[in-house]
Amino acid sequence: MSQYMENRTKNAFELGGRMAYLSSVELKQVGHAFEDLSKKDLLAEVQVDTLSELLKYLDIAMSDFIEAETPLLDDSDTSQDDQTMREKASCCLDSVAQGLDHVGLSIMIFNGNGLLQYLFPEELLVTSLTVFKSHLETILAPAMQFPKANSGLKNSRMHSAIVSDERLKTKLLSLVRITGEICERLCRSDRADMSDGAIVKLAYTAFSLFFIDSSDMALGPTEAESLKRSGSSLLRMVC
Repeated sequence: MSQYMENRTKNAFELGGRMAYLSSVELKQVGHAFEDLSKKDLLAEVQVDTLSELLKYLDIAMSDFIEAETPLLDDSDTSQDDQTMREKASCCLDSVAQGLDHVGLSIMIFNGNGLLQYLFPEELLVTSLTVFKSHLETILAPAMQFPKANSGLKNSRMHSAIVSDERLKTKLLSLVRITGEICERLCRSDRADMSDGAIVKLAYTAFSLFFIDSSDMALGPTEAESLKRSGSSLLRMVC
Protein backbone atom coordinates (compact mmCIF):
# COMPACT_ATOMS: atom_id res chain seq x y z
CA MET A 1 0.00 0.00 0.00
CA SER A 2 2.84 2.38 0.83
CA GLN A 3 4.47 1.59 -2.50
CA TYR A 4 1.24 2.35 -4.33
CA MET A 5 0.81 5.71 -2.60
CA GLU A 6 4.46 6.59 -3.22
CA ASN A 7 4.24 5.77 -6.94
CA ARG A 8 1.00 7.72 -7.35
CA THR A 9 2.31 10.89 -5.74
CA LYS A 10 5.72 10.77 -7.43
CA ASN A 11 4.00 10.53 -10.80
CA ALA A 12 2.23 13.80 -10.02
CA PHE A 13 5.39 15.89 -9.74
CA GLU A 14 7.23 17.84 -12.40
CA LEU A 15 6.61 16.55 -15.91
CA GLY A 16 7.82 18.67 -18.81
CA GLY A 17 8.43 21.66 -16.54
CA ARG A 18 4.90 21.86 -15.18
CA MET A 19 2.96 20.49 -12.26
CA ALA A 20 1.04 17.36 -13.20
CA TYR A 21 -1.85 17.06 -10.77
CA LEU A 22 -3.33 13.76 -9.72
CA SER A 23 -6.62 13.10 -11.47
CA SER A 24 -9.90 12.83 -9.60
CA VAL A 25 -9.75 9.04 -9.96
CA GLU A 26 -6.19 8.90 -8.63
CA LEU A 27 -7.06 11.17 -5.70
CA LYS A 28 -9.94 8.85 -4.80
CA GLN A 29 -7.65 5.80 -5.03
CA VAL A 30 -5.12 7.39 -2.70
CA GLY A 31 -7.95 8.51 -0.42
CA HIS A 32 -9.47 5.02 -0.25
CA ALA A 33 -6.04 3.54 0.51
CA PHE A 34 -5.43 6.10 3.25
CA GLU A 35 -8.92 5.66 4.71
CA ASP A 36 -8.51 1.88 4.77
CA LEU A 37 -5.21 2.19 6.63
CA SER A 38 -6.77 4.68 9.05
CA LYS A 39 -9.74 2.42 9.87
CA LYS A 40 -7.35 -0.47 10.56
CA ASP A 41 -5.13 1.80 12.68
CA LEU A 42 -2.17 1.05 10.42
CA LEU A 43 -1.10 4.60 9.50
CA ALA A 44 1.92 4.26 11.79
CA GLU A 45 3.22 1.60 9.41
CA VAL A 46 3.21 3.94 6.42
CA GLN A 47 6.74 5.09 5.70
CA VAL A 48 7.34 8.67 6.80
CA ASP A 49 8.97 9.44 3.44
CA THR A 50 5.85 8.26 1.62
CA LEU A 51 3.54 10.39 3.74
CA SER A 52 5.88 13.37 3.46
CA GLU A 53 5.87 13.01 -0.32
CA LEU A 54 2.08 13.07 -0.40
CA LEU A 55 1.85 16.06 1.93
CA LYS A 56 4.49 17.90 -0.09
CA TYR A 57 2.47 17.32 -3.24
CA LEU A 58 -0.73 18.61 -1.61
CA ASP A 59 1.08 21.66 -0.25
CA ILE A 60 2.38 22.58 -3.71
CA ALA A 61 -1.02 21.95 -5.30
CA MET A 62 -2.87 24.12 -2.74
CA SER A 63 -0.40 26.96 -3.24
CA ASP A 64 -0.90 26.69 -7.00
CA PHE A 65 -4.70 26.80 -6.63
CA ILE A 66 -4.45 29.92 -4.47
CA GLU A 67 -2.08 31.71 -6.85
CA ALA A 68 -3.90 30.67 -10.02
CA GLU A 69 -6.39 33.09 -11.52
CA THR A 70 -9.72 31.35 -11.05
CA PRO A 71 -11.88 31.60 -14.21
CA LEU A 72 -14.87 33.59 -13.00
CA LEU A 73 -18.38 32.96 -14.24
CA ASP A 74 -18.82 36.33 -15.89
CA ASP A 75 -20.65 36.90 -19.17
CA SER A 76 -19.83 40.59 -19.57
CA ASP A 77 -18.42 39.88 -23.04
CA THR A 78 -21.65 39.90 -25.06
CA SER A 79 -19.82 38.84 -28.21
CA GLN A 80 -19.52 35.28 -26.90
CA ASP A 81 -22.03 32.82 -28.31
CA ASP A 82 -23.91 30.24 -26.22
CA GLN A 83 -21.47 27.44 -27.05
CA THR A 84 -18.55 29.55 -25.86
CA MET A 85 -20.43 30.33 -22.66
CA ARG A 86 -21.05 26.63 -22.02
CA GLU A 87 -17.39 25.81 -22.63
CA LYS A 88 -16.34 28.60 -20.29
CA ALA A 89 -18.72 27.38 -17.59
CA SER A 90 -17.51 23.80 -18.00
CA CYS A 91 -13.86 24.87 -17.64
CA CYS A 92 -14.70 26.89 -14.56
CA LEU A 93 -16.59 24.07 -12.84
CA ASP A 94 -13.82 21.58 -13.69
CA SER A 95 -11.28 23.90 -12.10
CA VAL A 96 -13.31 24.07 -8.90
CA ALA A 97 -13.79 20.29 -8.83
CA GLN A 98 -10.04 19.76 -9.12
CA GLY A 99 -9.38 22.07 -6.18
CA LEU A 100 -12.12 20.56 -4.01
CA ASP A 101 -10.93 17.00 -4.70
CA HIS A 102 -7.51 17.97 -3.36
CA VAL A 103 -9.03 19.71 -0.34
CA GLY A 104 -11.06 16.58 0.44
CA LEU A 105 -7.95 14.38 0.47
CA SER A 106 -6.07 16.92 2.60
CA ILE A 107 -8.79 16.96 5.28
CA MET A 108 -9.04 13.16 5.17
CA ILE A 109 -5.33 12.90 5.95
CA PHE A 110 -5.63 15.52 8.71
CA ASN A 111 -8.30 13.34 10.35
CA GLY A 112 -6.28 10.14 9.97
CA ASN A 113 -6.61 7.78 12.94
CA GLY A 114 -3.14 7.21 14.37
CA LEU A 115 -1.50 9.92 12.27
CA LEU A 116 1.26 11.73 14.13
CA GLN A 117 -0.04 15.29 13.99
CA TYR A 118 3.43 16.82 13.79
CA LEU A 119 3.71 15.25 10.33
CA PHE A 120 0.75 17.29 9.06
CA PRO A 121 1.89 20.91 8.58
CA GLU A 122 -0.44 23.58 9.95
CA GLU A 123 0.13 25.61 6.79
CA LEU A 124 -1.40 22.84 4.68
CA LEU A 125 -4.60 22.89 6.73
CA VAL A 126 -4.85 26.69 6.40
CA THR A 127 -4.18 26.68 2.63
CA SER A 128 -6.67 23.84 2.16
CA LEU A 129 -9.35 25.86 3.96
CA THR A 130 -8.37 28.93 1.91
CA VAL A 131 -8.90 27.03 -1.35
CA PHE A 132 -12.21 25.65 -0.05
CA LYS A 133 -13.46 29.10 1.00
CA SER A 134 -12.30 30.77 -2.23
CA HIS A 135 -13.93 28.22 -4.54
CA LEU A 136 -17.12 28.36 -2.54
CA GLU A 137 -17.43 32.14 -2.53
CA THR A 138 -16.18 32.94 -6.06
CA ILE A 139 -17.68 30.05 -8.02
CA LEU A 140 -20.05 27.63 -6.30
CA ALA A 141 -22.34 30.05 -4.47
CA PRO A 142 -22.64 32.49 -7.42
CA ALA A 143 -23.20 29.60 -9.85
CA MET A 144 -26.11 28.36 -7.77
CA GLN A 145 -27.65 31.81 -7.35
CA PHE A 146 -27.61 33.23 -10.86
CA PRO A 147 -30.74 35.24 -11.79
CA LYS A 148 -33.20 32.95 -13.55
CA ALA A 149 -34.54 35.58 -15.94
CA ASN A 150 -32.40 37.21 -18.63
CA SER A 151 -32.90 40.64 -17.08
CA GLY A 152 -29.61 42.10 -18.21
CA LEU A 153 -28.01 41.39 -14.85
CA LYS A 154 -24.43 40.12 -14.67
CA ASN A 155 -24.13 36.33 -15.22
CA SER A 156 -27.65 35.91 -16.62
CA ARG A 157 -26.38 34.31 -19.85
CA MET A 158 -23.95 32.11 -17.95
CA HIS A 159 -26.78 31.00 -15.70
CA SER A 160 -28.88 30.14 -18.76
CA ALA A 161 -25.97 28.12 -20.15
CA ILE A 162 -25.81 26.05 -16.96
CA VAL A 163 -29.51 25.42 -16.44
CA SER A 164 -30.04 24.52 -20.10
CA ASP A 165 -27.19 21.99 -20.24
CA GLU A 166 -27.65 18.71 -18.34
CA ARG A 167 -23.90 18.06 -18.39
CA LEU A 168 -23.19 21.35 -16.65
CA LYS A 169 -25.97 20.83 -14.12
CA THR A 170 -24.50 17.41 -13.33
CA LYS A 171 -21.11 19.02 -12.72
CA LEU A 172 -22.68 21.61 -10.44
CA LEU A 173 -24.50 18.87 -8.50
CA SER A 174 -21.20 17.05 -8.13
CA LEU A 175 -19.62 20.16 -6.60
CA VAL A 176 -22.48 20.38 -4.11
CA ARG A 177 -21.89 16.74 -3.15
CA ILE A 178 -18.12 17.20 -2.79
CA THR A 179 -18.66 20.33 -0.67
CA GLY A 180 -20.96 18.40 1.65
CA GLU A 181 -18.42 15.58 2.00
CA ILE A 182 -15.65 18.04 2.87
CA CYS A 183 -17.87 19.65 5.51
CA GLU A 184 -18.62 16.23 7.03
CA ARG A 185 -14.90 15.51 7.28
CA LEU A 186 -14.24 18.91 8.83
CA CYS A 187 -16.97 18.29 11.40
CA ARG A 188 -15.18 15.07 12.39
CA SER A 189 -11.91 16.97 12.90
CA ASP A 190 -10.55 17.61 16.37
CA ARG A 191 -10.95 21.33 17.02
CA ALA A 192 -8.08 21.17 19.51
CA ASP A 193 -5.69 20.30 16.66
CA MET A 194 -6.56 23.50 14.76
CA SER A 195 -4.85 26.86 15.13
CA ASP A 196 -6.80 30.08 15.63
CA GLY A 197 -6.09 30.96 11.99
CA ALA A 198 -7.67 27.71 10.78
CA ILE A 199 -10.69 28.20 13.04
CA VAL A 200 -11.25 31.71 11.61
CA LYS A 201 -11.09 30.36 8.04
CA LEU A 202 -13.53 27.63 8.99
CA ALA A 203 -15.94 30.10 10.57
CA TYR A 204 -16.03 32.34 7.49
CA THR A 205 -16.55 29.29 5.28
CA ALA A 206 -19.42 28.16 7.49
CA PHE A 207 -21.08 31.59 7.23
CA SER A 208 -20.73 31.54 3.43
CA LEU A 209 -22.53 28.21 3.30
CA PHE A 210 -25.17 29.09 5.87
CA PHE A 211 -26.23 32.31 4.12
CA ILE A 212 -26.63 30.89 0.61
CA ASP A 213 -29.92 32.22 -0.74
CA SER A 214 -32.24 29.32 -1.55
CA SER A 215 -34.95 31.49 -3.12
CA ASP A 216 -33.45 31.73 -6.62
CA MET A 217 -31.37 28.70 -7.48
CA ALA A 218 -29.84 27.19 -10.59
CA LEU A 219 -30.50 23.70 -9.23
CA GLY A 220 -33.26 24.05 -6.69
CA PRO A 221 -33.79 24.67 -2.97
CA THR A 222 -32.85 21.12 -1.96
CA GLU A 223 -29.19 21.59 -2.83
CA ALA A 224 -29.09 25.01 -1.15
CA GLU A 225 -30.61 23.62 2.04
CA SER A 226 -28.03 20.83 2.02
CA LEU A 227 -25.21 23.38 1.94
CA LYS A 228 -26.91 25.53 4.59
CA ARG A 229 -27.07 22.48 6.89
CA SER A 230 -23.38 21.87 6.27
CA GLY A 231 -22.67 25.47 7.20
CA SER A 232 -24.75 25.14 10.35
CA SER A 233 -22.84 22.02 11.38
CA LEU A 234 -19.49 23.78 10.89
CA LEU A 235 -20.70 26.74 12.94
CA ARG A 236 -21.64 24.45 15.83
CA MET A 237 -18.19 22.90 15.62
CA VAL A 238 -16.23 26.17 15.78
CA CYS A 239 -18.44 27.95 18.33
